[in-house]
Amino acid sequence: MRAKKFTTYIPVERIIKGFANARRLEILMALEKRAGLNVNDLSEGLHMDFGNTSAHISKLYTAGIISKKKQGNHV
Repeated sequence: MRAKKFTTYIPVERIIKGFANARRLEILMALEKRAGLNVNDLSEGLHMDFGNTSAHISKLYTAGIISKKKQGNHV
């Protein structure tokens, strides 16, 4: 029975992990200032590698903190 109770915390853990990184917090602050930025704009504006930026965006999306919208080749 204990294992079943533990699994109820997994969604909460996902959200906490979404916020538990300074780079992800930077991304969130940038999106707060200018909603709708794509991954390329974020990576250039924050001086981050595109792949790392994309990975952080994926974690934020998985945690349910942000939403993604694809327009052509841009996310």
